Amino acid sequence: MSARTARLLFFIGCNVLCLALCLVAGAQAQSRIGVTTGLNWSSLKGDAPEDAGYGRALGVNAGIIGDLALTKDVVLSFQPMYSQRGADISFDVGEEEPRDSLELRLDYVDCLVMVKVLADNGYSYFTTGVGFGFLTQATLKDIRAGETDAGDLFRDFDVSVAFGVGFMVPAGSALLTFEL
Repeated sequence: MSARTARLLFFIGCNVLCLALCLVAGAQAQSRIGVTTGLNWSSLKGDAPEDAGYGRALGVNAGIIGDLALTKDVVLSFQPMYSQRGADISFDVGEEEPRDSLELRLDYVDCLVMVKVLADNGYSYFTTGVGFGFLTQATLKDIRAGETDAGDLFRDFDVSVAFGVGFMVPAGSALLTFEL
């Protein structure tokens, strides 16, 4: 087993353990579990190659959510998920529009630990927290040369800060949540 595979299995195991702890702790308090899916529009920042620029790429997020009510208005949310990120790299070739020549695709297993603060209405909230991600695959696609593994160009581990707003809509016994 490679070191990268061992780290990935360890990271997934930690996610499952934390989610299980949320659910066990939820036996004493109000808790919810659900699924999440969404779109991720990402790019790269930093020094681009000469005569090139970074463009955005669309990816998919999918995972599970475990919410644990700490108080009436504060919820701890644990969100392990699969996340696609990436960028298009366009080169200036002397035409009116730069030409997309490279596509970078990054796959992560992420774990967000968020705190949600509910508004007075109980249905809208503000959220903030930290995310921990593990790179599982990095692919660089050249329109002429095909795909190559780019995993050695990126760190295996990623830390991020997240914030947003959300709104919950009751749908029978389920609760639909929309976040930005």
